[in-house]
Amino acid sequence: MGTINMKEFIKKHLKSLLKMFIIMLIIITIIILFTGTLFDKSQIMDELNYDVVLMEDGSARITETWDVYISYTNTLFRDFNKIGSSFDNITDVTVKDLQTGKILQQIDEKMYHVTTDCYYALYVNSSNFEIAWGTGMENRIGKKQYQISYTVLNVVKDYNDCEEFYWKLLSEENAIPVKKVTGKITMPDNVSKIENLKAWGHGPLNGNIKIASKNSIEFSVDNLEAGRMLEVRAVTTEDMFDVNSSKIRNYSYLNTIMQEENKWANESNDVANYFYIILLIIYVIAIIINLIQVIKAYKINKKKDDGIIHSDIKYYRGIPREENATPPEASYLYFFKKDKQDTMQHQSDIVSATFLNLALKGYISFRTVDKNVYVNILKGSNGLNRDEEAVYEILNGTYKMQGGEFEISKINTFAKNNYTKYSQLINKMVNESRESMYRQELVDKADEKLYKKSSSANDKYYFLVGAVKILIIALIIGLLPIFNRAYINAFGVGFVGGFITIAIIFLPLIATLLVKFKIRSKIQSKIAVLTQKGTEEQEKWKGLAKFMEEFSLIKEREVPELALWEKYLVYATAFGIADKVIEQMKAKYPEVFVEEYWNDENLQKYQVLNFATSNIIYGVSNYHPLSVLNSSTDRAYSTSLSEIAKHSSSSGSGGGGGFSGGGRRPVAEADGMGRKIVKNSYNKFVCAI
Repeated sequence: MGTINMKEFIKKHLKSLLKMFIIMLIIITIIILFTGTLFDKSQIMDELNYDVVLMEDGSARITETWDVYISYTNTLFRDFNKIGSSFDNITDVTVKDLQTGKILQQIDEKMYHVTTDCYYALYVNSSNFEIAWGTGMENRIGKKQYQISYTVLNVVKDYNDCEEFYWKLLSEENAIPVKKVTGKITMPDNVSKIENLKAWGHGPLNGNIKIASKNSIEFSVDNLEAGRMLEVRAVTTEDMFDVNSSKIRNYSYLNTIMQEENKWANESNDVANYFYIILLIIYVIAIIINLIQVIKAYKINKKKDDGIIHSDIKYYRGIPREENATPPEASYLYFFKKDKQDTMQHQSDIVSATFLNLALKGYISFRTVDKNVYVNILKGSNGLNRDEEAVYEILNGTYKMQGGEFEISKINTFAKNNYTKYSQLINKMVNESRESMYRQELVDKADEKLYKKSSSANDKYYFLVGAVKILIIALIIGLLPIFNRAYINAFGVGFVGGFITIAIIFLPLIATLLVKFKIRSKIQSKIAVLTQKGTEEQEKWKGLAKFMEEFSLIKEREVPELALWEKYLVYATAFGIADKVIEQMKAKYPEVFVEEYWNDENLQKYQVLNFATSNIIYGVSNYHPLSVLNSSTDRAYSTSLSEIAKHSSSSGSGGGGGFSGGGRRPVAEADGMGRKIVKNSYNKFVCAI
């Protein structure tokens, strides 16, 4: 059975991957066709090889072998810039098509579109020497192989203590990316000791150069992007060259060369080392953090439950934490559910309940006239809890704006004129009540944070699995030759190789993330969020609400005093059950709902009770004072958010080694391959690189 299930499992996932592969293939094909990255007039070099033979007279015979992919381009270029360079001239140029074995015919004039199987090699201006040849590929795409040979006259310099060949193979002007560059420099004779031959390379840090024998140097670079320079420097301390007098320097220079190269190598190594060290530290820290979180989640998952002991409280008569509890705290605990930990939908009830609590504590007073509710400030906010202070500031701000007692709907005007402050005060009320519960150990902050992460862990797991699948499939597609060209055009020649390297490096991190998310997705029921103390208080608030709602049904009950009923009304308002509680009061205190009961003494003693039931006492139809409070706070908050939205919208050693990033010549001796898109008078592309 297990074998069958495993086969079915593999079959199911293979089908899923195949389906995803086909979908991705279609999507990438559409993107490539739409963006034109596959059919751009462009070139990509699969391999570029240099064979540099240094001759006794100080000249260099250089042969370049191009293995190049050409897309709708009829002319290729090789440019050399003489400004600031050390060579005298370039001669004996030949271009050969290696696929046909044909040596291209030389012409003596510059052409925008060079005739197929022809080439020119001449100065296009006083400083630029150019080799250009026709490919015959203006209406098609495909691979071509060419061999370009030329002699650079008088390129070697002779110092008192050494002789130097320093040549920039490609400059920053190079427009063709190359997957692999290889090369060999051959000296005119062997050195007596191999340490007398030194070599350096400048360019990408992934390059390598080495002394291959007593008369040869070899170098290579993978994934040379367009716009990256590449140069080589070979120095011999033995006398090999009989150079032109113009290339003789009557001073010693070897020490300067060594210092120069060491400096560049150290700078390059320092940058690379610092970068990789910092990256490694961050990576290791990330792995360690994830492993710690995996272990923590695993331990939680091994628990039987969340460890909270629940008591059976059906009814609760008192006010939990009567001296310092606030309506926002009570509402949070009463409505608390782990999968929905905010009280936004109860906000107007909470603010209204806090208004009542401020009146009960003597900080404000209410007065009703017909269907209007008026608020007066009686004293400052000293002694209030921080969440109550925030609500007090709303009323006090409106009081100051109106110059005294104000009709409750005016808080909307305050919110409109002070939209940012109003929103901040509401948020302060919520945040301060939460912080208070953390301090009183009613809510475990760490568990709250962990639960939120755990509740989204399953989504993160499948998102990461899906992202990995998509990236792997996209990579596989990118390995297909036809798509590989488009990838290189879009992302660079080193994208695929770099992606594979990064993927391998990040595999441990991805694995720990997947394990963490998977375990976290299983532990939600074993995270309490509310502490034991918080759970006990929550059960008391729920018991109180049930007591208030079912008071008339409870047998052998002790009748609460009116003063306690006033406090009940505060929390009943916060819980959204004030109407039900008022109905329960009628059963025991019918006299309270008669206008004659409310003499000056009773009004002074029970102003909150009088206000909350004024519609019944004074027979004002289609009116409820608590609804007026709720609608006013709701409208004011909406106004503040609307105003915020409105205003926001306006507003190396000589023995070889790695390449370094240096190079002392400000201008390239060999500028590169290809040029920008150029049009002639007939609106035809000369080349598109």
